[in-house]
Amino acid sequence: SPAGSDDDSEEVATNALLDDAQNIMEFIAKQVNSTPDTELEGEPSSTDVLDDPDTLTPYKNDIEYLEDQFLLLAAIMKKRFAELDESKDHRKSRFMDCTKEEATLRTEIRQQKGMEKMMRSKCARRLALTKKHSKWIPRLEVLAERCKLTDFERCVLIITIGGVVSSEIRKASDNDYISKFSEKKFEVGILLWVLCPSLEEQMHARSYFYKNGTLVKEGFVHVGSS
Repeated sequence: SPAGSDDDSEEVATNALLDDAQNIMEFIAKQVNSTPDTELEGEPSSTDVLDDPDTLTPYKNDIEYLEDQFLLLAAIMKKRFAELDESKDHRKSRFMDCTKEEATLRTEIRQQKGMEKMMRSKCARRLALTKKHSKWIPRLEVLAERCKLTDFERCVLIITIGGVVSSEIRKASDNDYISKFSEKKFEVGILLWVLCPSLEEQMHARSYFYKNGTLVKEGFVHVGSS
C-alpha cells in the first residue's frame, strides 16, 4: 500500500535551493507572477500536448519545462492511483470508491499510460533540442547535474513544487489516498509508491529521505513527522 509504516507517514516539503541565494519556491513564484494566468491553467500554451514530434521546439524558459514535467508526473500519479483502485484487495478498502466500474478503471489506466509514454517522449525530445540548440538549460536540470540527483530525486522535487504551483499535480493529488495532502507536503510513503513500481525499488529509494541523502543533506527538501 502507499503508506504502511511510521516512516511512510513522514512528510516531505520543498525547501530547495537553485543557487546559493535563491530559494526554488521564490524562483517559481517569480516565474508564475510574471506569466499570464492563461499559461498556468489547463493545458500548456507553449506547445500542445499532442504536437507532432517533428514540430517540437526547444524549451524557451523554465515555465515551459515545468509544465511538461508536471503533466508527465500527473499522468504517473493518476495511473498509479487507478491501478490501486483496480486491485481487488483495495476495492474492499474503506478508501475505495466502490462506484467505479472495473472497465472504467482499466480505461483510465490505459489512458494515463498513453499520456505518460507520450509526455516522456515529448520531455526527452524537447530537452535534447534545448541542449543542442540553446546555451540556456532549465534550472532544475542544472541543479540535478550539479548535485548528481537521480531521476527519482528530480521527480520528488517536481511533484513537491507542483503541489504548490501546478493545477495538474494538485488535481492528481485530489483523492482519498492522499488524505493529508496540503501545499508543499507529501507523505514519504506516497512518493515512494507513486514513483517506484516494485517493493524492491521502494526499499532502495527510501534512503533518499535519510539525513545523509542529497535531498535532505543539501536542504532541497525538509522531512518531518506528520
